[in-house]
Amino acid sequence: VEITKFTLLAIWWFKKLNPIAAYDKQIANHHISYIAPFAVGILFQSLNLRFGSIFVATYFGAASLAIYTIGLYQIPVLNIIRSSVSDVIFPDMVKDNQKNGIEGLSKWQHANIIFCFAVFPTFIIFWIFSEKFITTLFTTQYIDAIPIFKVMLVLMVWKCFEFGSPLRAKNKNKYFLSGNIFSLIFNIIFTFLTYKKLGLMAPAIAFLLSDLLVTSYLCSKVIKIYNTSLKSLFLWKKIILVTTASIIGAPILYLADLSN
Repeated sequence: VEITKFTLLAIWWFKKLNPIAAYDKQIANHHISYIAPFAVGILFQSLNLRFGSIFVATYFGAASLAIYTIGLYQIPVLNIIRSSVSDVIFPDMVKDNQKNGIEGLSKWQHANIIFCFAVFPTFIIFWIFSEKFITTLFTTQYIDAIPIFKVMLVLMVWKCFEFGSPLRAKNKNKYFLSGNIFSLIFNIIFTFLTYKKLGLMAPAIAFLLSDLLVTSYLCSKVIKIYNTSLKSLFLWKKIILVTTASIIGAPILYLADLSN
C-alpha cells in the first residue's frame, strides 16, 4: 500500500510540479546537510532504545523479555505535551537566534517550565503507586517489572530539558548525531559488563545512564553555542518552585499507599 501510494504521488509530483526544472543544487545540499545528521541521529537514538530489548531476548529469553518490555512502559504525558509545544515554538526559536546569547532561548526556557509543571507531579504519583499501576494494568505476573519501571520513570525528569531543539535552531545537528553514537556505545559496553551481576536491571540502568550522558553532552554544546552558563540556561527559581510543590504532596500519597 505504501509503495503504491508513494509511486502515485511521485508520478503526480513530476507531472504537475516538474521538480527537475526547479532543482537547485545549492539549496538541496543545504537541506541535506541539515537533515542528514539529525535523521541518522534519530536512527542511533532508536537503536539505543531498542538495544536493551534485543539483549534481553538474546541472553535471558522470551519470558524475561515480557517482563522487561512491561518495565519499559513510558507514561506518554511528556511526549504528548513536548511534541505539540516544541512544534509551535520552534519557528520562533529560529527567528530568535538573531538575538545574542541566552535571549535566543527565552521561549525554550519557558517551555521547559511547562514540561516540568506537567511531568514532575506525574513522576511522583507513578513512582509511589508503581506497584498498583503495574499489577492493575498487567496483573501480578509482572511484578518483577516494577524496579525496571521505576528506573525508566527517572527518564521523565531530565527529558523535560530537551536540547535537540536549540541545536536544530542553530543548524548544529552534528552534535545530536555524535552524542547518540557515543550514547549507544556506552549502553552496549555497560550492559555487557554488568548483566551477570545486575540481571534485567543492567540494560535498564545502561539506557538510563546513556541517556543522561547524551543529555549532558548536548547541554554542554548548547551552553557553548549560545555563549551562556548553566546558571543562566534554566529558569531555576521556577523549576525549584515546581519541584517543591510536587514533593510536598509526596508524603500524603505515600501514606495513602501504605493505608491501602
